[in-house]
Amino acid sequence: MEVHFRWTVVVLALFAGFEASATSLDFTRSSGKVSVLERDFEGIVLSVTAKRRGRNADVTGNRGGLGVNGGVSHFQSWGREKMVFSFTEAVNLSYLTFDSMTWNDWSGEDKVRYSDSRGISVLLKGSNWRWDLGAEGITSFTLEAKGFLTSTFIADIDVEPVPLPSAAWLFLSAILGGASLARARSSAV
Repeated sequence: MEVHFRWTVVVLALFAGFEASATSLDFTRSSGKVSVLERDFEGIVLSVTAKRRGRNADVTGNRGGLGVNGGVSHFQSWGREKMVFSFTEAVNLSYLTFDSMTWNDWSGEDKVRYSDSRGISVLLKGSNWRWDLGAEGITSFTLEAKGFLTSTFIADIDVEPVPLPSAAWLFLSAILGGASLARARSSAV
């Protein structure tokens, strides 16, 4: 019985120490245009779609990151452009980064409206092109180009799967402990 109990404790200690780590999804290596851009990370699928002037548009990719197919392949307010990022499971979104070369370039101050599936909405503007969002448990977020001549690219996002709550680990340990005890009692009889 002690051997089974020790192994159960060792296995639970290993799992309890496991946490999901953030994954940086780099879009600066994308190229071409597609109607839906999909990326798979840690078993979760990210789908990116775009709209320009209220109609579906292609998602474009180049050295700067993701944009919307239109007048140019940037992400622009001129075309009232939107991009929707949807995940097959809830994620924590740590950071969102715009292309540093086009954020607040010749066109003036860039402004992008961020809104997510939890109802948070923030206007991103200013000299910083990397935004610490700390959005937890979201299944999607939308970026909408605002301002007079916003023109930029979405360079990358840092996301991680929502970790299993500690109560689930405690419940799992109770189940495994109970199963070990039942097995030990049945073998002792």
